[in-house]
Amino acid sequence: MKSQARPKIGFMCSYIPFQILNRLGFELYPLYDVELEQYKGSCELPTNICSYVRYSLNTIKNLDLDGIILTNCCNGVQRLYDYLKIYGKNLYCSIIEIPRENSNSEINYFTSSVLDSIKALCNYFHIPFTGSTLGNLDCIRLDQHEINDKTIYVIGNIIPVKLKEVFNTHLSKYQVNYNLCSTRKYGDSVLLSAIHSGDMSDIQSESISSVNNVLPCARMRDFGKWFKMMLAEHHERISGIIYVTSQHCDSYLFSFNTIKKVSESFGIPIMSVEVNYGATGYGQMMTRLDAFIECIDFRVKKNLQQQDISMPDIGSDMFRKRMHLIKAVADKQPLKAIQKLVSNQADIFSNLLYLQPEKIVMTNMVMPAEIFYAADLIPINIELIAGWASSLGLSKQYISKIEGSELSTSVCSYHKTVVGLINDHAIPTPKGMAVTSNICDGGVGIASYCEHKFNTDTFILNVPFNKNDSSLEYVVEQIHELIKWAEMYSGRPFDMDRLKQCMERSNEAMDLWKAAYELRKGEPLFSGHLALRNLFGTTFLFGSDLGVEVARDYYDELVALKTRMDSKGGDGKKRLLWIHFAPLYNNRIMEYLEEKLNCNIVVDITGYIYWEDYDIERPIESLANRMLSHFYMDNPTRRQQIYKTIIEEYKVDGIVHFMHNGCRAIPGSSWLVRDIASRCHVPYLELSGDCIDPRGFSEEQMKMRFEAFKETLEGVSYVFRS
Repeated sequence: MKSQARPKIGFMCSYIPFQILNRLGFELYPLYDVELEQYKGSCELPTNICSYVRYSLNTIKNLDLDGIILTNCCNGVQRLYDYLKIYGKNLYCSIIEIPRENSNSEINYFTSSVLDSIKALCNYFHIPFTGSTLGNLDCIRLDQHEINDKTIYVIGNIIPVKLKEVFNTHLSKYQVNYNLCSTRKYGDSVLLSAIHSGDMSDIQSESISSVNNVLPCARMRDFGKWFKMMLAEHHERISGIIYVTSQHCDSYLFSFNTIKKVSESFGIPIMSVEVNYGATGYGQMMTRLDAFIECIDFRVKKNLQQQDISMPDIGSDMFRKRMHLIKAVADKQPLKAIQKLVSNQADIFSNLLYLQPEKIVMTNMVMPAEIFYAADLIPINIELIAGWASSLGLSKQYISKIEGSELSTSVCSYHKTVVGLINDHAIPTPKGMAVTSNICDGGVGIASYCEHKFNTDTFILNVPFNKNDSSLEYVVEQIHELIKWAEMYSGRPFDMDRLKQCMERSNEAMDLWKAAYELRKGEPLFSGHLALRNLFGTTFLFGSDLGVEVARDYYDELVALKTRMDSKGGDGKKRLLWIHFAPLYNNRIMEYLEEKLNCNIVVDITGYIYWEDYDIERPIESLANRMLSHFYMDNPTRRQQIYKTIIEEYKVDGIVHFMHNGCRAIPGSSWLVRDIASRCHVPYLELSGDCIDPRGFSEEQMKMRFEAFKETLEGVSYVFRS
């Protein structure tokens, strides 16, 4: 444990109560105010992680810090936390939960997380912590950000020091008002009223609610609503808006379209700036600012509702037509389980999605589906829609179209494809969407996008990063709210007995699925890319009768294949662990790997069961436990152990980590998997590419990477093979 007069603590987000911590005896270092003399980029974290996060890692290395406090605001920060927990040596590191909306449960949980973090920090550095220690804190107030005439309103997540200087100099004839992650004093304001009373354990949420309505960030649900209210009050004094976001910040990238439409509706020019944090030279930016000032000087008021911005259709029924063809050939698939799964998905995307839109709930891959089955709704996986569009050769057109009008190029192609399909009327506008916040920031992003653009009825279940008693209680409360939402959406009372039945089916299907995975620990039974490509979505059926049926068919067929394989003996194929998904627009490359290069994907992480069987007598708590159990959350050492166990139990000869361009969470931990592979003496291949977007894909180049990897596999000693 460290003990010193003024421990140096770094932070990235002003939701940290930095003034309070300073008064407690800590020396605070805001990383967004640090300018590195030489920055060459971070090689530890992948390039598709938020550029501000990567810059912050270098900043932490260059500062003589004793600790760092982070917030659970995005996948990029989660991966930074992982890295610091494992490689930070004696650096104290904690992560605070921040709210997604202005509700008592959100605010109370945030307050609890802040208090726990302060107490743990004080305990670690042997600093006494009591309410009276803090004294009179009348001076701690939220910055009001007054808006005067001729204001340029700069809103976004973060802005480099030098770029801010460029803005101030180039926009000198205006008042520049900054509303950024570095200017909101939310953390201190949350605790203000309780500090005045000298009781840090009694936080009154009423004192915080008004604060949350003043300056919410883009990850918060009421961001778009707040921005519209703010412009309604101040639009006559605002000359222009600059929307700033660091590269690969999904929360702000998804929110830009909403901010843009609201700004245009008030006739206010808006300029978007996506910053590669740490880059030098702003000559091009100065040119853009000059052009922006000209737009302000000659601006013409427009009303968004009167605008008719249209683009030619790609063919609004093409997706549905091609899904009809898939339905016709579903029985040609090699495994019965795949046949049933593909047939079901083809029926949904060529039939039910269009005929029963009111029963459809779009959701993301880590949302348990049992609640929706119990409510007699049809849950549809967002990622699955994009996967089919890519497999059908349609993703490129929709991605290109949406990039040219609404979303940044750095947004994940899964979500760009789905947004493109919806905007082009290739699939119906979603009436309901319920997503979880964990693993993928894009899920929340697309839900917020649809809520603001299409009035989609949305529910966002905020999943804390750390798993403990308070986070479990918090998620349990949210699941109850989700059940109420499902009741309102379906128009029928929710049946808890039916939920228990669905969870029983889940347990049955899960046991069969895990038994099938056990069989794959032996000699390869079939080409593993078939499961990787075509069995995704099976776990999403858990809770339904079909889910049990598909899992049973999968297990039974593998048993039959194993019986035949035992009589023939092994085939000597190299055994691979595949992490993340694979290119869905090109099946030949995966066939080349397994058939021509004599390798076999014996296990893929997409179908890995990471949660425990449900306790049917405690259904809500069991669902909450599952949501908090994903191995890309909480302590990274658990993730290390899971991968180590998989490598050993499946006798893995090599690991392929597909570095999907738009994903921050899974490729963001590539360094961790690389480290485990090295310790286990297993060759490791990071394969850059995109699962959905075929642009830039080179089949020959990927074949060369596979061939080189196969040569590496041939030259190693297999330490786990008996």
